Amino acid sequence: MRGHTRRANQTNVTKAGDGLNFGQISLVFVGFAILYFATAVFFDGDTSKVTRDVSAGQNYGPIVTKSANTVVLISVTNRFLQESWAFIETEVLDDKGQTITAFGGDTFHESGRDSEGAWSDSKTQRDVRVVLPTPGRYFLKFRVSGGTKFQRTASDLTNQTQLRVTVAQKRGGSSILVGIGIILLILSVILNEIRNQTFIQIFDHFSSDDDD
Repeated sequence: MRGHTRRANQTNVTKAGDGLNFGQISLVFVGFAILYFATAVFFDGDTSKVTRDVSAGQNYGPIVTKSANTVVLISVTNRFLQESWAFIETEVLDDKGQTITAFGGDTFHESGRDSEGAWSDSKTQRDVRVVLPTPGRYFLKFRVSGGTKFQRTASDLTNQTQLRVTVAQKRGGSSILVGIGIILLILSVILNEIRNQTFIQIFDHFSSDDDD
């Protein structure tokens, strides 16, 4: 009796979808998802990229933008980090010295030896995307605090830290495009499942085994 009910339910689901070709709609969604991903890759491309080695005590710049809402990827690398840690705070300043935005992150390097041999662990680079609102000149200002791995109290290391800074201007923002592409892929999977009813068939198969 329960098997008959399950078949009846499956028939009802099939009839409800007779007016729509969920398989074709699913393929359309996949096509649009690929289009969004390809567009995201295009906008994530660089229009310019500059790398400089600077002391953290010096401002980096100028970063010159020619259009409003320019997306910039800023990569800050702690160049000489050995058995120590440092927190690097970065401010983005406009041409008048006003702070547009700020971000920070920890960098560290440590090593040792255990029963499996020598090991090391490090994180020396931080990457952040920022949007520069108006065309003009921008600068980066750094503050660094940290110490050795045996030192818990942080000290000012701004004038002692050497950084490698890379600024890449992008064609545009890509995060929203990637998000839309992922949503379209999820919808395509749901529509494909409505068409094929794979999970329903698997559930019915195991339920039939339980009845036996």
